[in-house]
Amino acid sequence: MKYVFEGIRVLDFGRFVSAPFAALLMSNMGAEVIKVEKANGGDDSRYLGPWCNGVTTYYPSYNYNKKSMAINFRHKEGQKILLDLVGKSDVIIENFRPGTINQMGISYEVCQKINPGIIILSISGFGQDGPYKDRAAFNDVIESVGMMAYMLPNGKPVATHGGPIADVFTGVYGVSAIAAALYNRNKTGKGQYIDMSMINGATAMRSADIAAAECNIEKEREEAPTGVCRAQDNTYFSFWAGDDETFEKLRKTIRSPVLDNMKFNDMKARIEDEKEILAEIEKFAASQSAPEVAKLLNSAGVPSAAVSIENNGLDLARNEHLNEAGWLVPIEVEGLGVLKHHAFPFRMSACPEPVYGPAVKLGYNNDDILVNLLGRTQTEVETLRETGAIL
Repeated sequence: MKYVFEGIRVLDFGRFVSAPFAALLMSNMGAEVIKVEKANGGDDSRYLGPWCNGVTTYYPSYNYNKKSMAINFRHKEGQKILLDLVGKSDVIIENFRPGTINQMGISYEVCQKINPGIIILSISGFGQDGPYKDRAAFNDVIESVGMMAYMLPNGKPVATHGGPIADVFTGVYGVSAIAAALYNRNKTGKGQYIDMSMINGATAMRSADIAAAECNIEKEREEAPTGVCRAQDNTYFSFWAGDDETFEKLRKTIRSPVLDNMKFNDMKARIEDEKEILAEIEKFAASQSAPEVAKLLNSAGVPSAAVSIENNGLDLARNEHLNEAGWLVPIEVEGLGVLKHHAFPFRMSACPEPVYGPAVKLGYNNDDILVNLLGRTQTEVETLRETGAIL
């Protein structure tokens, strides 16, 4: 069995999450990923928390199973190395500000002349064109623009979600685009440039809302009850009982005279008086923990789950389904031993399981890549290091 992207070489110039996550997905599907980092410090996410015994657990989560090269992008010889790498690669993934790769001397036009089959995925906050193109953008900013209002029908402002959703969506879209570009290259022999923005990754899900707004239609609730309720000891659970059949199952479980009111046979009444329903559900849940309530509702056929609070991931690390189904895998983190991480998020029947190698130190593969891929001698490598072209 072979991996889908076996034989594909990717240069990952990514920082933080969106581009590194796209490259990580390709690595999980068999691509050789060379993470190309600045010699002075590397990817900034190497210095982000959470920390454990002085070691970041953030960086390894998005950069395991990659090789690392540390190059001085401003050095003349460093720039030559970049161009040599372009000639030996299939895909470049980057998430610098628009125009940065041009300044680095690896614009698409330059790369295409060296390697006509090269595919470049450029991820940015707002795209390569438009009035916002030069704005800095991080996950929380993009969520605020494109996602949070959609997720909050009650209009209340809350903190952003428990993970970098906009970053991850963008990475997934990016890999989809790369796969399409590789398929097209097989037919034409030519690569292409892909402009992928985080804002589009976040707002694509709202296409129906945009169309409705064009017709001056206000978005209306179409189902109730559903939402998040408090249980014992300030734990929370979410549930959905948004159609007649599931609401009847909820009624039989809660056994409340309020819910048995005939008016709630009508969806419109359930939408208008949803707060009344939710209050009754919270009364029912007051003497039970969120996991207990969720288990009870699920057994009755009402979809429910305990809510993971404080973004600490502890509930996920202990989740019985994720553990027993094999979706949490051990990955080595230098200095900490083996820690659980989430596995590659889908399985392919004709391909082997991904390799989960560790994230390596900055510049760990410099010598190997320069000698064995680019044909430099060990003496030349030492000269490059002495002159500051590489780490």
